[in-house]
Amino acid sequence: MSTRRMFAGLAALTFLSAGALTGCAVEASPDDEVVEESSEQLSAAGKALIGSYRDDSGAFRRLVLTSTKVGQRNVFTADVDTGIRCIVAPCPSAEHIEGTFTAGSKTITLYSDTASAHAQHLLGRYNHLVQGAKFTLSRRGFTQSLERDAVIWPSSATKLVARVSGGFMPPPPAGSTCSNGGEYTLDAAAKKLSWKLCDWNGANPRHYKTGTTTLTAAEIRGIGGVLNGLEISTRNMCGADKPFQTFTVSTPAGDARYTDSFYGCRGGSDTYVDGIGSVFNALRDASGN
Repeated sequence: MSTRRMFAGLAALTFLSAGALTGCAVEASPDDEVVEESSEQLSAAGKALIGSYRDDSGAFRRLVLTSTKVGQRNVFTADVDTGIRCIVAPCPSAEHIEGTFTAGSKTITLYSDTASAHAQHLLGRYNHLVQGAKFTLSRRGFTQSLERDAVIWPSSATKLVARVSGGFMPPPPAGSTCSNGGEYTLDAAAKKLSWKLCDWNGANPRHYKTGTTTLTAAEIRGIGGVLNGLEISTRNMCGADKPFQTFTVSTPAGDARYTDSFYGCRGGSDTYVDGIGSVFNALRDASGN
């Protein structure tokens, strides 16, 4: 073979098809058909799946299912292996995808308007199965099992205390007994959510307001899903002026405190998380404030 032909052959192999390298693909069978679910099921049952999942060998290297809503769907992000292999760089073998999802008791559907043509084949509807920390996606010709990241709100959790304080703002009006901030406490066993919040009354004096409500098991699972959907941060960020947000999760093994990654440079024994505001949003919604 001539040198010219040899390089032509190599050039033809510059891109391998994504379908040939989806990693955990399996031979198709009738059992691989995706189960159909109604739109009501898809929008109502997804909260239990909220969380962060990883796998070092499959098409989905990381999949984060969040509680953030866009219309009737939730937001997801994913780091994927597109299946493309190149001889020379640049090579689109990996891609970060952002999109939305719906999920039911048996299926999950991933949507994205921004995913490239190299990653489009990973979107769409999958059957899913949760077994402990294992989260399996499957459809005709494809199956992959991912592991849930460290669980912030485990099944043994007994209490959640979320606090917010500080931050830059004008001084409170005369006669105020607080400036800002507050605290939520969720007692998982009693299914009680209580709060003490500095009430913002415009130009009027600010005072703490308190309250308690009873939550359903589904509402508590939803809050737990938000907690487990947070990402542990490795950033050493030094912020300022933003209110300081923390939460503590109690289990029979002890307490674990998590802090807004906006103040990650403080170090210490706390675990810093991204997206901590979603926890306070979920607690506020559950309390009706």
